[in-house]
Amino acid sequence: AGGLHWTPAEIGATFAAASGVLVLVCAFGFPHLIKKLGVVPACVACWTPAAVLIPLLPRAVQLLLDRGWSRYSGAVVATNYVGQLGFSQLLGTGFVAVQLIVLDFAQGQPGADTLMATATGWLTMAQGAGVGFAPLVMGSLATLGQEAEASGSKLLSRNLPFDVLGAAILMFCIAPLLLLPADAVPDLRSARAQAGK
Repeated sequence: AGGLHWTPAEIGATFAAASGVLVLVCAFGFPHLIKKLGVVPACVACWTPAAVLIPLLPRAVQLLLDRGWSRYSGAVVATNYVGQLGFSQLLGTGFVAVQLIVLDFAQGQPGADTLMATATGWLTMAQGAGVGFAPLVMGSLATLGQEAEASGSKLLSRNLPFDVLGAAILMFCIAPLLLLPADAVPDLRSARAQAGK
């Protein structure tokens, strides 16, 4: 983002760092958030700042570069890495919460064993499809945004893939969770019951 011209080694190091931190967050931090808020509210709490942070990150980096900061300066490196590590954890824990929601729901249904295996399979397939199609879709959006920016567009820019991703999180991840009926997930039902007392 922001014309940093990252090398494959730098990109790989970012993925490795984000994955390592996510393991620690899921093992030690996220369970406490779920116990305090419940699965669905915890998921929304993770994805909402991610939906805002993702479109802001490339703009923040570009702003620093436009003001004369070197791509190797502490400010640019810190903004880039802290931002990427931050939304990687928020998205990762959000997806863990979705798995918990789906498996929780399947566990309470007739034929739970078979249904849980099927649900796990569908979740894995969906994640694989996302990983497979994301580079194609995001790369196409990046090309479209850069070409539009070069032609003088005031609406589209190189930030287009980040904007689309933020909007997709709001529409397809957060909104459906907020529309869940009260009895769809146990922690929602109990939270509302306690609030009504």
